[in-house]
Amino acid sequence: MRALIIMLALLVGTTTFALGQARLGTPGYDAYELGDYETALKHWLVEAEAGDADIQARIALMYLLGEGSEKNLLQAARWFGESAEQNFGKAQYQLGRLYASGIGVEQDDVKAFVMMSAAIENGSPRATTDLEIVVARLSADQKAVAEKKLAEWWQAHPLEVEEEVVEVDNRTAMQKFNDWLMSLMPEGMVSKPR
Repeated sequence: MRALIIMLALLVGTTTFALGQARLGTPGYDAYELGDYETALKHWLVEAEAGDADIQARIALMYLLGEGSEKNLLQAARWFGESAEQNFGKAQYQLGRLYASGIGVEQDDVKAFVMMSAAIENGSPRATTDLEIVVARLSADQKAVAEKKLAEWWQAHPLEVEEEVVEVDNRTAMQKFNDWLMSLMPEGMVSKPR
């Protein structure tokens, strides 16, 4: 019981992530900032059902903390899961922590490994330390299963790759190269190109 309380305290202490991405001036955010969690939850449930990963993570946090409703660890895990499915790193990290501790879900270090590994790739570096703890608890067989499950996760949830098109003016690049090359030559050794 003491371990559960400590783990819940750690979860609460590190879940302030959701408040940083709020959309200022929206009814849900304004209500949340005023401490009217019931109203915030009502507004955000609509957005969460529509698939907003950030809002889904916020709602999970609210259920975890009992803001706007009674604490509901099953709902917290559900909404972190919905958000994690969209490769929202902060939700993946929190879901991984739930799996690692068995809070709101059955304790499962393999699932914790997958979620925390995905979280790191999705920009949640805080998962690194917790992942090390989970890895230390895995047997060799579990590590093999975890690696396989992680590969399956990436197969089903590929990261979006943003391609950047860079146009290069070859004449300008070639001129710069020639200027640089000429600067290396002693004076009068080579005539400059026209």
